[in-house]
Amino acid sequence: MVPSIGEGFTAAWRKMKERLWPFNWSTWLVLSLGFWLAQLGDGGASLSMPFNPGDGGDVAGRLTTGVQSAADAIGTTVAMFLLILLSVVFLFSLVIGLILLWVRSRARFVTLDMMLRGVEADSFGARWTRFARQGNSYFLTQILLFVFLLFLGFAFVAFMGFAAAMSLGENRGAFSAGLLIGAGIVFGFFGILAWIYLRLYQDYGAVLMYRSGCSGSEAIQALNRALFSKPGVFVRYLLGLFVIVMLVSLAVGVFSCLTCCMGAMLLAIPFVGTIVLLPTFVFRWQFMLEFFDNGEMLNR
Repeated sequence: MVPSIGEGFTAAWRKMKERLWPFNWSTWLVLSLGFWLAQLGDGGASLSMPFNPGDGGDVAGRLTTGVQSAADAIGTTVAMFLLILLSVVFLFSLVIGLILLWVRSRARFVTLDMMLRGVEADSFGARWTRFARQGNSYFLTQILLFVFLLFLGFAFVAFMGFAAAMSLGENRGAFSAGLLIGAGIVFGFFGILAWIYLRLYQDYGAVLMYRSGCSGSEAIQALNRALFSKPGVFVRYLLGLFVIVMLVSLAVGVFSCLTCCMGAMLLAIPFVGTIVLLPTFVFRWQFMLEFFDNGEMLNR
């Protein structure tokens, strides 16, 4: 039976304490590794570089000179050099992003297995090998979903832009501007819905694939059926997830203020932040399991 939000919180809190206490360094570190890999590259990172605003013009001048020199060295124009540079950066970022997504996809199943069967049930390496098929299917399906939703969004904007350009009448300018503004609002709303759908697939779809061994495409079909047959369950889950995010953000903010931002710097260190925040990750995933890891939701 799918719990209420309060029941989900209660069960997730109890099982989180049972899983992490009494404290064991080995269990803590292995779980932290799983959660870290399952979210690798999913957040952001900030780089702090020394910069004197008064030197802005000088820096811009040196940058312009450097770009011109590099363009001359390869015998091309500045515009073509910048186009080549941007293309290389884009391709490099795309490759790195796909690698991180692949790691996250496989690590999600490894972490789910540790949550459901226990850390001691198997080694990390054995789990990594065991979930190769599910991880690869999950990885490819996420890419296809993202491309499909992106295509739909851009197709809608293009259609609205074309409609605005073809609009006629005395108030053509005002009508076109209103149409474009409306398209922007609707596109933003569509973006939010697409993000929610992807999040539900990442959570519900992964649990279903783990339990049934189905492919990523089959998980999407099951998610679509569940969304229509049990929409209230997903609404409750999303509301509970929102509360968790808000509470964790508040706790992190208070911790950072009480430690004069030293805590924030500690949490920003890769892997170290996951170790410190491990109870919050276990609680959040356990809340997910309370909603989706039951016969009512897994009955396809």
